[in-house]
Amino acid sequence: MASTILVSIITSLIVSVIVFILGLRAGKNQTDRPKLKEIYRRLSVHFQDLLYHIQLGKPKRREHFQRKRIFYAETPVIEIREKGLDIDLSQRVVKNIDQLENECITFGYSYLNALQKVLDLAISRLRDHSISPPNEKKQSIKSGQPGTFFEVNFGILLVHEELLRICTRLNEDQNLGIRLQISRKNTDFSFCVNANSLKDVNISEFLLAIHQTSINLPDVVEVLAEKKRLVTSLQTKIKRLNQRTRDPHSFWETLIGAFGDLFKI
Repeated sequence: MASTILVSIITSLIVSVIVFILGLRAGKNQTDRPKLKEIYRRLSVHFQDLLYHIQLGKPKRREHFQRKRIFYAETPVIEIREKGLDIDLSQRVVKNIDQLENECITFGYSYLNALQKVLDLAISRLRDHSISPPNEKKQSIKSGQPGTFFEVNFGILLVHEELLRICTRLNEDQNLGIRLQISRKNTDFSFCVNANSLKDVNISEFLLAIHQTSINLPDVVEVLAEKKRLVTSLQTKIKRLNQRTRDPHSFWETLIGAFGDLFKI
């Protein structure tokens, strides 16, 4: 009888301690929740921005993160790491975020280098198809007389869906030209095709022909394959970060953390 009472008392004490520690852990998690949600949100927004620009054909490079009075590029991941804000984050979720960010930024340079080959092709084609010799300068090349045009980034020539959308707009207004902007030798370069300045083809046909030839260039094939891999990796990482933005602590992490605290007593 006495032993039964003793076992009951010990069991009650153990359960009380466990419940108490679980309560402490849950309370701590609740206190940390707003801070962690904000960090996860910042990381998610950052990687969504990287994904958006990659899909748009204008991937970010390190100089896009350069700040005034700072002599190096401080990305959101670098900032969070340097301030130690990642210590309380799920290491499984933030694993390899440095590597993924660096791969995206490196891709920006690879994409730009591949676009230089596309630009050389486009300039050659413009010379061949212009009714009169294009006006060529150090920072631009233009065909025909200046007129109404809209401006897009040159990288769109490798993004088929967006290029089709632009071509539809050009076909709807035959008096509309196009100017494509690209960075070339650390300066902005303008590739401008004015309306009614081409022979044998219209602007849409001209752009689509460049796209079709470009996607078979070795350098372009390589960057498009890397783009596909990065898009998949980014989408997976963003999904996990969004889950943590909604709930920074999973049930099992809370439970395991509580038991870890128990053994620290």
